[in-house]
Amino acid sequence: MMIFLTVILLIFQLAVLIKGNPWYEINKLFGEEEIRKQQVGSDNYIPDKKLLEGALITIALGIPYILFLLLYLCFSINYDPHTLPTIILLAYFILSVLVAVLKNKKKDLSSEKKVAAFRKKFNKRHTFRGKVIQLVFISYYTYMLIHLIK
Repeated sequence: MMIFLTVILLIFQLAVLIKGNPWYEINKLFGEEEIRKQQVGSDNYIPDKKLLEGALITIALGIPYILFLLLYLCFSINYDPHTLPTIILLAYFILSVLVAVLKNKKKDLSSEKKVAAFRKKFNKRHTFRGKVIQLVFISYYTYMLIHLIK
């Protein structure tokens, strides 16, 4: 079963490496909506229905994926002969999820220059940081696959 799950996760990470961020369209939608909210003012702001659908999709796909990956990494500790790579990746994953949840989301978009910089940030399908993280996960899944097959 662990071999099957490892292969599935490896294929998913390879697809993300090639195609880019799977949340790209939703992030773009949220970014544009944040700019609109700042321009209109939070008192007069009414969220778009498309934004609500995007939020539901993010929650419906994101939370199960996070829980699945967390459980996979926890169970991988039993299968990993060295355990240190799994523990490091598990710690990184938990910290990154906590930082993402606790990070202050308030943006200062008072000038056109700040709006342009904000748009440039969320309009990227591929980032250097994302590629490095994907390569780390691909390396880990390959490492686990090799040890599981032995």
